[in-house]
Amino acid sequence: MFVTEKPALADALALVAGIVKAKSKFPILANVLIERDGDALTARCSNFNMEIATRFAATIGEEFLPFTVEAQRFADIVKAAPEDRIAVNVIHQDGVMAAITVNSGRSRLKLPVLPASDFPKLDAGNLPHRISLNAPTLQKVLKAVEYAAETNQAKYYICGVSLQPDATGLVAVATDGRRLAKRLIPANEFDQDDLAGIPPVIVPSETVDQIIKLLEGRDDVTAEWSGEKIRVELSDTILTSKLIDGQFPQWQLIQPDPACITAQFSGKALSEALGRMLLVTPDAGNGILFDFANGALSLRARDIAAGEGEDEIAAEADGEIRSGFHGRHLREAIAHHDGDSFELLIGKGAAPALLRQTGDTSDYTILMPMQVKGMLVNG
Repeated sequence: MFVTEKPALADALALVAGIVKAKSKFPILANVLIERDGDALTARCSNFNMEIATRFAATIGEEFLPFTVEAQRFADIVKAAPEDRIAVNVIHQDGVMAAITVNSGRSRLKLPVLPASDFPKLDAGNLPHRISLNAPTLQKVLKAVEYAAETNQAKYYICGVSLQPDATGLVAVATDGRRLAKRLIPANEFDQDDLAGIPPVIVPSETVDQIIKLLEGRDDVTAEWSGEKIRVELSDTILTSKLIDGQFPQWQLIQPDPACITAQFSGKALSEALGRMLLVTPDAGNGILFDFANGALSLRARDIAAGEGEDEIAAEADGEIRSGFHGRHLREAIAHHDGDSFELLIGKGAAPALLRQTGDTSDYTILMPMQVKGMLVNG
């Protein structure tokens, strides 16, 4: 039916099979659809909400018929094939395609198939809005914000990344209500001069994760979207996904107190100090006390069940202030910024704090302060 090279088929299956759910009420969703696309073949997987299709080279016989086969098992068989040349042939029973054989060298393995007509393709519909940009740039931005997205599906409207094009460029934002990560891709990174007419969308975290993987090693990417779906195209691979239907919070309003102080420090030094503190106070709910005074940042934390700790790093601040923060969240935020020169804008009481590279007003992380168990936070 067709002959292909092991690397080509293995790579195609690895790209698409990642969205297959381990358990599904619908057996067809565990399958990959193999169909003809001109002089090549396409491997396609779907989970109803998202679909990935990619082309791979093959010598296709005239008798070829599209089919679906269990994706992960097929991928494992191809990966274990003893030789690079793989031939896939069909077995009919009572005039109907019943199975395929995967032949490589002396190996001949048989797999049952389900009809291609049963496979639920995701119709993207009309996608009137289109942007093109550098793939590594988009990948870097998505990685820098996606970690901050909500994971509790009860808050579905923030379980993803908001993409908001405007005259300045493409703004990417993710939040879980306790932290917020924001990045900007400037307008000059795009083929278009003006992005202001394109509406914002919320891309589910599951889709963002797959996009990040697909962007690896690529040069350029095109994204098209409507109010309901998005399609991301990279040469021979296309991802189509439903979007989150909800209202993303007005994140622009979440800013530090205008009367806040600004503290500057080494991100590496703070991250290492936080790592030491978390060794003896692993319960993130306890929080870590931050005390900026006299050219230093003093850290304190206490966990009755585990221990307590103190640490200190050099820091310059234009005032004195005491506040509490989630140590792991702050450490993670530092890890998702480049460079080592950081500044933290901190207000009194419950006002949010803003972490950014020194002088960078486009990219930042908002962190909500917290009470530290057993310690007084007086601002």
